Amino acid sequence: MKVEINGSQFRGKSRTTLNQISQLSDKLRRRKIIGSNNAALETALLLRVVVSNAKFKNIEELLNIVESVGQSLLDSQPKELAIINVTRKVIKLIKEEYQQALRASNMDSSEPALLSSFTTPKLYDVGMPKDQANDTSIQTPLSMQPRPFQFQRTTSDMDDFNRKSTTVMIQAIQEVIDEIETTYEQVSKNSSNHIKSTDVILTIGKSRTVESFIRSAATNSGGLTVYVAENAPLFNGKEMMRSLEQVKGVDAILISDSTIYSIMPRITKVVIGTHVVLSNGGLISETGTYLTSAIAEMHATPVICVTGQFKITSSRDNKDSKKFSASDYVNSGKMIMYDDGKVVERVDVGVPYYEYVRPELITVLITNDGEYPPILIHRLIDEEMYDDEE
Repeated sequence: MKVEINGSQFRGKSRTTLNQISQLSDKLRRRKIIGSNNAALETALLLRVVVSNAKFKNIEELLNIVESVGQSLLDSQPKELAIINVTRKVIKLIKEEYQQALRASNMDSSEPALLSSFTTPKLYDVGMPKDQANDTSIQTPLSMQPRPFQFQRTTSDMDDFNRKSTTVMIQAIQEVIDEIETTYEQVSKNSSNHIKSTDVILTIGKSRTVESFIRSAATNSGGLTVYVAENAPLFNGKEMMRSLEQVKGVDAILISDSTIYSIMPRITKVVIGTHVVLSNGGLISETGTYLTSAIAEMHATPVICVTGQFKITSSRDNKDSKKFSASDYVNSGKMIMYDDGKVVERVDVGVPYYEYVRPELITVLITNDGEYPPILIHRLIDEEMYDDEE
């Protein structure tokens, strides 16, 4: 029996696949999956299952399936942009692997015979402008007209080709999964290039990527002094401090956020994490990151942002920062005493969870695939990371 979701069809374990999509959407909606790394990994694992069980007549149908699943997950939790980043990367890899499979099978996606028996998406039509690619009124040149033997591709041949190409696509998705799972390890490899034993580090709040980076730096340098801002009202800096206290050679010191300005002259490097990296090199990070980075700029202190590549989004401006800061607030009860009736009656206290950090405040972004100045992030996206068609 065929089951449809957003116009896409699955075969075999269709009900199981649909249930997995529904379950992950529910977990995202209820915030049972928190953090870009977890959201990205769960998305990649689900897309591997989806591609394994998807039934498609041509590559365009498969791409539509992957895109619709990714979009449905993003709709469940719009703030986890890593979901759509992973989806777009998977789409790019599927296209690349499919083209390689065509070449390996001596089939050209622009070949008329192939197009007549196996429709490929417009993005693979080559040799003519896109607006003419599907225009049947244009006569095929005599030199491009198919020879009789080219029409002998059977449905069975194409089904066999689909099965083989799907296997390769699944392997490509596994590479994405492996990349996400090793993000902390890969980012930490670059720590010795930026952190020395004489450095005094400042970080804010709790970040697993930052923690891994500092652990590696301490191992390589033999010891570090790390100041951790508590990051009120979340106060997750306390958890970060306790974790770093367990690292041999790290002297972790917890400070209040109000101390950041006065202590900055002692700091030689600021190390921060982020929730999202925009294509202009700016960040969407937890509140407090902007203040820390701005103070660091006043003292000419380098600001190092460590992050996985799956957090880099194709958004080209800071419009997403307004959406984040305007719709996600922390409980302000930790910032003001509500038993003071006069204050509560006259003042509205809003504490946004996220804020935008300008790219000019960031010295370098260190990812699991290398390090980049913020100004080059857009080129990384355009040339390497994601599909160029949206």
